[in-house]
Amino acid sequence: MSVGVAALLSSIPLFAGIPGRERDHLARVMHPFTAPAGSVLFREGDRGDQMYIIESGCVQAARQTPNESRTLALLGPGSVLGELSLMGSGIRNATATAIEETCGWSLERTAFEVLRADPRRDSLDFIRCIGDVALGRLRDRYAAISNALGGEAEPAVPRPQTLQESPPEPGDSGYLKETLFFSRLADPEIATIVGGLRRLHAPRGVVICSSGEVPGALYIVIRGAIETTIRRGRQARRLRLAGPGRAVTHLGVLGPEPSIAECLARERADLLEIPWDRVHALLAGGDAASRGFTAAFNEDVVRALVQADRRTPRMVSRIDRTESVGSIAAISVGRPLATTSPRL
Repeated sequence: MSVGVAALLSSIPLFAGIPGRERDHLARVMHPFTAPAGSVLFREGDRGDQMYIIESGCVQAARQTPNESRTLALLGPGSVLGELSLMGSGIRNATATAIEETCGWSLERTAFEVLRADPRRDSLDFIRCIGDVALGRLRDRYAAISNALGGEAEPAVPRPQTLQESPPEPGDSGYLKETLFFSRLADPEIATIVGGLRRLHAPRGVVICSSGEVPGALYIVIRGAIETTIRRGRQARRLRLAGPGRAVTHLGVLGPEPSIAECLARERADLLEIPWDRVHALLAGGDAASRGFTAAFNEDVVRALVQADRRTPRMVSRIDRTESVGSIAAISVGRPLATTSPRL
């Protein structure tokens, strides 16, 4: 018998910091589900349209490799599946199968979108909790890749300021609306977000943020491309190539910590520089511009995480075989009953 979704939410770390009244608001838009033993909640490659919370039973999360299906985790009561698939691309990157009858609660994408547009504090805190999970996963994934590469990180070297401030170009506001980050925002919201920001030009090959350096701001690519790479000794792995409408240095939101990765202009690039105090104010705000910025930022974090999880060609080498359950962007957070070893 169900103990009630509100009581269940209060026992889960992801929701524990949300006040009771706000958890009750979230509970009202969730629906119960029952999955018989052997049934599939979702398959790898499916488009995600629901988040699941397990109240009873057990679910296996598995990923298909070239030779076999590999179990990533066995997830029991209190585990959450698919919360990050509500943002970003929404593509499942593992298959979830009930290995015994499993009951719980689900939140559909349509309800999530309603919550995301709701200016009430009840909804905003939940959206921020999901965003914090995404940032934590991205940080952990970058750290796992760095550890797998081995070798020593090169100390940050002071470098001259080579980013040049450039004036806005005619038609910039209309152009921004066409880029991924700003595509769902109205013109007044875009104007509120970018008003007073510096626009910077980065020549090809210029380092925006070096490994070991504390990022000075969040940068949104307007034109060109910024490559994010982890380098350890002679080993390196490219994590992401961020084109127009994508951001770099997301992890600076978490505090003034040295960057694990290097961000370099792969080609000539124009950037919007958003100081961290401005980023935090937007993430904490409840107005339309702040909600739009928060949604775009969270979705970009999830995209960065998905791209870091891909088995990209190695620039120099050996990290293909490192995985971690915590890095599975669209699958789980909570209390896994068992997991595979982080190294095969």
